[in-house]
Amino acid sequence: SAVLLLPVVFLAGWQPLLTDVGIWMFLALANLFYFVDATALANRGGQIRKSNHQREYRLSTMTSLTLLVVFWAAIVERTASQSPFGYGTYAGFLIMTSGIVLRFLATRALGAAFVSEIDCGQGQPLVKRGIYGFLRHPSETGLLAIGVGACIFLESWASACIASAALAPLVLCRVRWEDRFLESVFGDDFRAYQSRVKGLGLFIY
Repeated sequence: SAVLLLPVVFLAGWQPLLTDVGIWMFLALANLFYFVDATALANRGGQIRKSNHQREYRLSTMTSLTLLVVFWAAIVERTASQSPFGYGTYAGFLIMTSGIVLRFLATRALGAAFVSEIDCGQGQPLVKRGIYGFLRHPSETGLLAIGVGACIFLESWASACIASAALAPLVLCRVRWEDRFLESVFGDDFRAYQSRVKGLGLFIY
């Protein structure tokens, strides 16, 4: 929460935050999202490995930082506008929540195999159980839902522009690289899975 609030506190102090319930609801969701990811990584024994491929590691880092910038822009714009609750607020709440649920289901299905970079442990099977029976990339779908939900929740055009111009292309790039990586590791097994299960949604990719 402290990191997310830094820009607002620096620009306007604490006073605007004290009267906006929407920001505190958003912070609760953002912290829940980080808790889900942190818990999944901790279940790997506290080891956060750097990928063997520097390109994939940089992509993962850039995606995380871009999401943080989306959150910052949304909070700053919300604080400046002080707009009341509307239908967008509730829609954004539901979209963010669905994204967090997808991330949680993805980490549960992967278990100790969950990593933030594109990687695969030696002898690890292709995961098709749980949410992966319906989506090839539930984690990335959840990340997009969280980013888009944040823009709608806090009614921020600035964060929507950042999400469209930077976050979405980074996530799509990650999806393509991950598909190629998994195909190189699992071959025909992954190609059969890819032909049967969509990548980012029921009718997408």
